[in-house]
Amino acid sequence: MQQKIELPSFEALHEALSRTATAIGAAESHGLLCGMLCTHGHFDEEEWLARVLDDVDAQDPFAAACRVLLKRLAVATTYQLASSDCCFQVLVPPDSEALVLRSESLGQWCAGFLAGVGLAAGIYSQPLPQDSWEILRDMSEMTRIDVASCADADANEAAYAELVEYLRVATLILREEFQACDRMQTTEHGEILKS
Repeated sequence: MQQKIELPSFEALHEALSRTATAIGAAESHGLLCGMLCTHGHFDEEEWLARVLDDVDAQDPFAAACRVLLKRLAVATTYQLASSDCCFQVLVPPDSEALVLRSESLGQWCAGFLAGVGLAAGIYSQPLPQDSWEILRDMSEMTRIDVASCADADANEAAYAELVEYLRVATLILREEFQACDRMQTTEHGEILKS
């Protein structure tokens, strides 16, 4: 039986990125990675790393350690998305953190995911199914999440947990849909070459 590959902790990644003073945080980095993995048939890890570490000084003593942790994140996420046991996780702060921080991170994860999907814009000749567009619209709405609008703490916690689970399942669905588009496009391209 194959051993599961776990994601680095949110705290470890947050600390590593904070030390290098990146413009992009832990949740957004993971969202961007997931968006790129779902939509790019041939994921370019170096492109993702360059986007996350875009404004980091190459001489920064913390940059190398951060890069190693990001590579671990990419390996674990790739494994989780491809795994048949649906072990994929959305990288957000642990439940011990304040709900406001967790909710903000969830919105940042969605922003990163949409940015990753946006990098693939124009490469698909096959349209996505309607439910996929609805998921992307939902994610866009979640970038503006506001828990302060509801005073009921228990209701907020329950709603947050539902959103995390929704994003987890929605990511897997979108990955399947984009892969189906890739297969159709490859078949379509092959048919054109034959004719």
